[in-house]
Amino acid sequence: MIKLSIGKKIATNAIRQLDILGISDFMDSLDFSRDIHVYLGDRWDQFDKVHHLICNFLLLGKEIENVDLNIPLIKKLVEALEPFDVIVFSPSGASLGGLSLVRFRGVWLFVETQHVGMTLYFGGDSIGLARRLRVHRNGKALDLCSGPGIQALVLALSGMHVTSIDINPLASKLCSLNAELNGVKDLVEVYTSNLYDVLPKGCSYDLIVANPPLLPIPRSVPYPFIGDGG
Repeated sequence: MIKLSIGKKIATNAIRQLDILGISDFMDSLDFSRDIHVYLGDRWDQFDKVHHLICNFLLLGKEIENVDLNIPLIKKLVEALEPFDVIVFSPSGASLGGLSLVRFRGVWLFVETQHVGMTLYFGGDSIGLARRLRVHRNGKALDLCSGPGIQALVLALSGMHVTSIDINPLASKLCSLNAELNGVKDLVEVYTSNLYDVLPKGCSYDLIVANPPLLPIPRSVPYPFIGDGG
C-alpha cells in the first residue's frame, strides 16, 4: 500500500537521511538512461557487498534478507523509507513490493520495477525527454501521459506549476507520492484522465510535454497496457 499523504517533514527527513547515508551520491553516479539490468551487470564487479544489496533493494526489486537488514547502512536506508508504506516485510526479509527508487537531476522517483507485463512505464526515453525540457520559470506546464512523473517533477523543481495527467490510476498515485517526496506537492496537480478530458476549456500553458505509448495495437491483440497507443 502506498501512502498518498506523507507530510513535508517526513519527506524532508527521508531525503536528508538519504543524503547523509551517501545513497544520493551513489544514485547520481548511475546512468538511468540505459536498461538498468544491463547497466548494473556491466558495473557489478565494481561494487562491494553493501552496494550490491542497495542495488538489489532499490533498483532490481529483490528482497533483502533478514541477516542483511542488520547492516547499519541497510538498516538506516530501510528506516528512512518506512514512512512511505512502500516496504513489504516478510518472514525472510524486506522489499519495495514491486517498486524501484531511482534518481535523476536531483529528483527521487518511485517507479514500477521492470518485469514482464508492467502496467507503468519508465525508461531511457523518459530520461531523454527530461534532459531536453526547456523551463519557463514561474510558468505553467502540462505533462501528458505523465507516468510516475519524471517530467512534471523536473519542471516543478525548476519553479513551474505543472498539471500532470495519466490514464493509469497507479501512475497518478505514484506521481502524487513522488511530488510529496520531492517537496513540490503545491506545484503539481495530478489527474487521472484520458489526455485533455479533465482540462477546463480555454486553458493555456507555457510548455506541454508528452511521452505517450506510440504503438497502434488492434483491440484483438493482447499487448501490455503501457505500450498500447490505441
